[in-house]
Amino acid sequence: MKKIAIALVACIALVFAVRAAHAEEAKKSKAVVSFLKGSAVVQKKGAADKIPAALGMALEEGDRVEAKENTRLELKLDDGSIIRMGENSVMVIQGMKEDPATQTQDTNVKIFMGKMWLNVKKAVGGRRAEFRVETPTVL
Repeated sequence: MKKIAIALVACIALVFAVRAAHAEEAKKSKAVVSFLKGSAVVQKKGAADKIPAALGMALEEGDRVEAKENTRLELKLDDGSIIRMGENSVMVIQGMKEDPATQTQDTNVKIFMGKMWLNVKKAVGGRRAEFRVETPTVL
């Protein structure tokens, strides 16, 4: 009987640990390079070096993206929103957070220069979503 109780407690603890890990992972939303024509570079958060952008590359909060001359780049976010960058554009993904407990999705990008086109998905099913764009000048 004691062994069964210990096994049951261990199983419950494991379930809570897996759920906590899953909830933490769910908070880390991502963007993926879904289209790339030309040359672009990515500077990962905290890194000094820039690396070439590639189709399918995952981007996270804090990453900086630069689309070079004669380049078009498209990022697809977890919620289905799309960011298209034109040539000579620079932006930083300042925030991408999802909280399943409160059903909220918050995205914040800062555009330093260039042209962007955004297709932001509408929140459905009682969810709350915010998509903020910061620019150095008034639009």
